[in-house]
Amino acid sequence: MVKSELGPDKICWKRERDNYKLPAVASCPYIRILRDVIEVQGDYAQVDSASIDALPCLVFEWMEHDLRTVPSGPFRENSRLPKAIAHSVLSALAVLKTEYDAIHTGECLSSTIYHG
Repeated sequence: MVKSELGPDKICWKRERDNYKLPAVASCPYIRILRDVIEVQGDYAQVDSASIDALPCLVFEWMEHDLRTVPSGPFRENSRLPKAIAHSVLSALAVLKTEYDAIHTGECLSSTIYHG
């Protein structure tokens, strides 16, 4: 998965890049792995939607499925998958709280780590 941000300042992109550099975030098995950071040389303000290939990017690990595509029916009788998902989410949140006294308030780490 590749993420970028339009706009001249790249505030969210920079914040997410920096958050994924935090040692506890980078080593947490419950947080998607940041594989590469593709920086753009020069001024981000010069990059616009017409030159989208020149945008800085965050490259994350590819996941075969997301939870929206997994049918819930087979797991209504067996709760192993929902328990594993809940454990993973709570473990990732615990890393943010215990290591950084921070909370997660969204769907990605770009706008989500707020220090208490």
